[in-house]
This record gives sequence, structure tokens and C-alpha cells, in this order.
Amino acid sequence: MPLALLGVALAAWLGTGFYTVRASDGEVGVAIALGHVVNAHVPAGVHWNLPWPLGRAAKVKMAEPLSVPVGFRYADDLRGLSPTPAETQWLTGNTNIVEVRAVMQYVVEDPFAYLYSGGDPPAMGVVVRRAAEAAFTEVLGSLDVDHVLTSGQHQVLERVKERTNARLAGYGAGMRVIAASFKSIDPASPARSAFREVQDAESERGRLVNEAKGYANDLLPKARGEGQTLLSQARAQADTRVQTARGETDRFLSVLTEYKRAPEHTRERLYLETLEEILPKVRVLISDGDAKGKGVDLHLLQEP
Repeated sequence: MPLALLGVALAAWLGTGFYTVRASDGEVGVAIALGHVVNAHVPAGVHWNLPWPLGRAAKVKMAEPLSVPVGFRYADDLRGLSPTPAETQWLTGNTNIVEVRAVMQYVVEDPFAYLYSGGDPPAMGVVVRRAAEAAFTEVLGSLDVDHVLTSGQHQVLERVKERTNARLAGYGAGMRVIAASFKSIDPASPARSAFREVQDAESERGRLVNEAKGYANDLLPKARGEGQTLLSQARAQADTRVQTARGETDRFLSVLTEYKRAPEHTRERLYLETLEEILPKVRVLISDGDAKGKGVDLHLLQEP
């Protein structure tokens, strides 16, 4: 009987060495025996290690992204409390102050390093937060406030992410930041309204410039088309006048040649041709002269 009890106890003790790593939770196990890591990356499934207290197995959820706030705290934000200036304010390269609220998302990259750096999500979140704060200090301190608050926000986040990961790698924390985003980034409260006015003015300027470019793009092709039309018409009129002048010149030269040959006949022919051209355009009025009936008057009136 004692042997049977001893066997049951031994089986139960050996059974404590079994553990399960769940694939559905994205877990990875780290097996430790006699104080040494025997497997730093245990895959999903059922596994056995030395029973307690000789061995143990720690599990880390690597697929689950975690987030940490920078410049504020989740608990205070839920309660509507504003962060302190020391938490949310940073100095830019041209000695202006900006208020930053950002969120860093990170995952466990090395389960062994993560566990031996702390292995506790709240504590490791503080590590990521401090690394990100140092990165924000370096990046914002090298840029002008206008660039930070306008077109440079994406650049700021990328550089902060890179420098945060470099610091975490230097710490051997086993974590990696996968995304960074701004919850808000604004100038310091006393200057916020003035900066908004400047931004609105720049936006209005951009809108007016775009409208002017659109108007110019619409007007210039029409003006070029009208210019080409007028130029074509002018060229056509010039060609017509040149041809007419040449025809008149040729006609005059031919008449001059005939005149030289027979001046009298040429003058008479020109006189008759002129009358033939003029007479159809006039009306002839004949009156009986003065009141005493003497004489006859002939009046030629040009048709209107």
C-alpha cells in the first residue's frame, strides 16, 4: 500500500511537468530546467519538462500587439484629466513647445529576452514608454515647429519608431515597436489659437492658388486657340490682298501695253468701260428748265 501511494505521488509529481502552448493565443513557450533555459522557443502543442520545482515553463503571447501611451495616461484620459506639462510638452529645434499625445504599439520579438527583462506587460510597457519619450526628445529637438505640426508628422513618427526600436534592442528587452500614431499634436496652449489662424491662412492661400491655376489652365488654351484663329484669318486676308494687288498690277500693265500701242483707242475704250460701270448705278432726271420754259436740265443721281 505505501508503495502504491508512493507510485501515485510520483506519477502526479511527474505530471506537473506537462504544459500546453496554445496556438490560438499566439503563445510561445520558454522551457527552463535546473535554472537553465533548455528551449527558448517552444512551439504550440503539449510538451513536457522537468516537474516542479526542478523545471518550469513560461508562456508569452507574441501575436498579440500591446500599446502604451506617450504624453498622457490611459486612466487619466478616461477620467477626462489633462496630462501634466512635464508629460505632454516637448521642445522643438527652434525653441518652441509642442504638446504631444501619441500611442506606440509593440509586440514581443524575443520571448526569452522579454521574460528575463521583466516579463510583466505593465512593467515592460513602462520600458517602451521611456524609450519612446527619449526618442521624441531627440527627434523633435532637431526639427522646426512648423515642419513638426504640418507636413513632417509622418517623418517624426517614423524616426521615433526607429530610434525607439534601437533603444529597445540596446536594452535587450525582446520587444519591437510595430506602429506609432499621434492622438494629437498641437502647439502650446497659449499659442494654439494664433497657430490655427496661420494654418487657416495657409489653407486659404493654397485654395486660392489652386483656383488661379485652374482658371489659368482653362483660359490659356482658349486664348491660344483664339490667337491661332486670328493669325490664320490675318494670313488669309494678307494672301487675298496680295493676290488682288497682283491681279490689279497685271491688269494695269496690260492696259499700259495697249495704251502704248494705240493711245486714242485705249482712252476711248476705258472711257466707255467706266460709263458702263457707273451708269447702272445712277438715276437720270430731266426737267424743263426755268419757269419760262427755256432750256432743259439733266440731273444724274447716284443710287443709294
